[in-house]
Amino acid sequence: MQVEYSQQFKNLIKVWDKAVNRNEKRAQFLLASVYIKLQTETTDKKAFDLYKKSAKQGYTEAMLALGRCYETGKGVRKSYDQAVQWYIRTDQNITDDLMNHPDPIGDAARAAIRRYFQDEEYTKLVDGILDAKKDEADDSFAADKEAAWSGDAAAQNRLGHRYFYGNGTKRDMSQAVYWYQKSANQGCEAGMLHLAEYYKDGKQYKEAAKWYRQYVEARIKWRNERLGW
Repeated sequence: MQVEYSQQFKNLIKVWDKAVNRNEKRAQFLLASVYIKLQTETTDKKAFDLYKKSAKQGYTEAMLALGRCYETGKGVRKSYDQAVQWYIRTDQNITDDLMNHPDPIGDAARAAIRRYFQDEEYTKLVDGILDAKKDEADDSFAADKEAAWSGDAAAQNRLGHRYFYGNGTKRDMSQAVYWYQKSANQGCEAGMLHLAEYYKDGKQYKEAAKWYRQYVEARIKWRNERLGW
C-alpha cells in the first residue's frame, strides 16, 4: 500500500533534517517552535535544547526564545537571572543584525552606522554634535515635566532620567522609577530598557526579565521593519 504524506509533513521532515543532521540554526529554531507548541514536558525539553543550539550559533530569535524558556521554566529550571542574560544578548545581537545585513537606508548610511559602533573617536564626535543640538532645543526640566504629564512617553522617559541622575532637579529614585514605568507602559523602548536596567541593578530579576523581554521584542519588530524581514 502506498502511503501519501501531506506537504506540511514533508516540510517538517526537511526542517528536522536541517536542524538535526546539518546543524542549521534557523531550522533548529523552527523545529523548537514546533516542539514548544505541543506543551509536554518531553517536547519542552527538546525545544529548549534546540533553542540553545540555535542561540549559541547567533540566531537572534532563538536567543529571545531561550530567555523566555528560562523566564517561564519551559524545558529548564526557571531562572530569571539567566533570562535577563539571554535577553541582553538578544539585544546585542539585534545590533549585529543591523550592522551586518543590507537594509533600505543605503550604503553610505550603513557605513556611517558601522563606523559609529566601531570607531570610538567618531562616536564621540557624533555624540557631541547630537548633544549640542539637544542643548539648543527647549530641553529644560519644566518642559519635560509638562510634556510628561500630558502623556508624552519619550518625555516621561527623559523625566525619569532627570530624576535618576539629578539633572535639573533633586535626585529622586522613586520618581525616576515612576516615570520610567509610565513611559514603558506606553511602549517606549527607552523607558522599558531603563526600567529593566534599574531592576537588574537592584537584583530584582523577575521584574528585570519582564521588561527586558518586552524591550527586545519591540527591538526585533523594529529590526524587521528596518531590514524588510
